[in-house]
Amino acid sequence: MLSYAQMGEQRAAPPAAAQVVVASQHAEWASTVCKVFEELKLDVAACNEEEIGEVVGFGFQGLLVLVQGPKRESAAERVKILRQSGKRCPVLILCADNGPEAAAELLEAGADDYIIKPFDPYDLGEQVSRFLQKS
Repeated sequence: MLSYAQMGEQRAAPPAAAQVVVASQHAEWASTVCKVFEELKLDVAACNEEEIGEVVGFGFQGLLVLVQGPKRESAAERVKILRQSGKRCPVLILCADNGPEAAAELLEAGADDYIIKPFDPYDLGEQVSRFLQKS
């Protein structure tokens, strides 16, 4: 499993044992989010957005956290592709506040929930704990 420090240097190993996978096009953003989960003593892995299908396709039973970049449609599209391929892991999106239309687009695409950036690490931890208790 790759940590946020290794993200982008090589392809992620299948993180079947990870509780949380953080996917982002931006290593710095992924690093910040991974540190929150590591402080909560969660087993966390990171991957590039293009690797989401591979990463959650190996018996993954945890939560996918997608850190949305500046193009809001990319997060919705990634979630649509994931859902169309039959993957049902919970998906939490960390995104900018782009208004109610953008939020509706993410949820309609199949995301389970979203948190607006900048986020409070405590709130993020609470939300993730709820998702992990359900799975």
